[in-house]
Amino acid sequence: MLEVELCNLHNHMPVKIQVFMRAMTILDHKNFRLSLGERRFLERIGYLEFYYRRVPHQITSAIYKFVRAPEHADALAKGDVYVSTLNACRAYECSERGDPGEGTLTHFINRFVGTGDEWKAADPLRGRRLDIAGPMNVVISDCELTLVARDGYVFCATDTFDFERMAESFGHYCVRIRNPLFFQLALCHRLAINLPVLEHWGQLVQYTGRNIVDTQPLVSREFFLKPKRYEGQREFRIVAMAHDPAHRYEPHTVRVDNISRFIERIR
Repeated sequence: MLEVELCNLHNHMPVKIQVFMRAMTILDHKNFRLSLGERRFLERIGYLEFYYRRVPHQITSAIYKFVRAPEHADALAKGDVYVSTLNACRAYECSERGDPGEGTLTHFINRFVGTGDEWKAADPLRGRRLDIAGPMNVVISDCELTLVARDGYVFCATDTFDFERMAESFGHYCVRIRNPLFFQLALCHRLAINLPVLEHWGQLVQYTGRNIVDTQPLVSREFFLKPKRYEGQREFRIVAMAHDPAHRYEPHTVRVDNISRFIERIR
């Protein structure tokens, strides 16, 4: 049994609920079902639909955050969460921590012949770069489109405790976060206090590269894609964006109450 206490932004009153998270429901997606209490809780805070839209590879029982200083690990364990931004990740000089390609995707179209409606149905980017529809015939040939995600808040961790790989680039101190789904909800609720309209996602990064060809399916959003050379990081990432495109994102520390029960410093 796990007691979860989060902030209900509808009335800014604390919400308490007993949430039963059996190991099998976290690790086995086929058997992952919401209890009545979980359904009522997520419905009350407006996240029931979000819960059902999450993808199978998002589910993991714990994530690990490596940091460079012991005081940073202690702060996170107490609920002081440092969030970075996509632009900050693009500017890192250490390629292990980020690269200029963060949040980008290139779509190569060799040749497509059909109607606009057929293209609309086949387009893996769903019109985000090439919005064509209608009964008229179209020909697309030798086309290269680049999609760049606008800036957003980012929290990065890993779903495996691999000290030898992670310590050199990310730090020798580590915090374990149990139940990443509720950590994400609590963090993004706090971010939403200053950003009333906020959309957020959390899942494991997919190491399939940042290129797709023709009508190849897109396995994930552009900010959850990385080249295969980073595969050993096994990164779990939370991304949050305001609906206002003019919002300016700055890395900062967010105080998130009532999550210390999920978090412990293990190194």
